[in-house]
Amino acid sequence: MTTFENWSLTAQFAQVFIGLLQAGLIFYGIRVMDRNATMRAADSERKHEENMTALKELIKRTGGAK
Repeated sequence: MTTFENWSLTAQFAQVFIGLLQAGLIFYGIRVMDRNATMRAADSERKHEENMTALKELIKRTGGAK
């Protein structure tokens, strides 16, 4: 093989490696975003429940709707 062919083959392997690395990073980023979205949804649900409990207590203390 000529020098050019050797360098060309090396560059092709490097491109494959970089492509696999990019795909891995994208997959990791999607997993992190999914985990964060799940945590935000759970936090939002918890806050909603706290607010509803506080509202029910307030209504109970003030005698409710008249």
